[in-house]
Amino acid sequence: ATDRVLVVPCDMPYLTEELLRHLMHFPDPGDACVIEEGGIRNPLCGIYHRRILPVIEPEIRASRHTPQYLLDLLEARSVSVTPDLPFFTTRLLANINDEADLRSVAAGDRS
Repeated sequence: ATDRVLVVPCDMPYLTEELLRHLMHFPDPGDACVIEEGGIRNPLCGIYHRRILPVIEPEIRASRHTPQYLLDLLEARSVSVTPDLPFFTTRLLANINDEADLRSVAAGDRS
């Protein structure tokens, strides 16, 4: 068993091992450690400690499922993803939900 779990969204196919290692080696991850770009946290790409279960289970039972809301309840840290990182690409955090998104990213636009 492990104390932490890595959560990765299925609609971000350009995430890299380097980014995930960068996230995993954050010095003080707290209850949760998620990626952030442009001041926006992405709670679906992060590392969560098992000690958060007593905090999030009542929220789930109460149908409060918003990941951003859950982050506000936790001692959450953010790891900024910026162009100065050696593994950064413009599509690193691209969110692909349909064929139009995929075409847009393939053409060099950000989704």
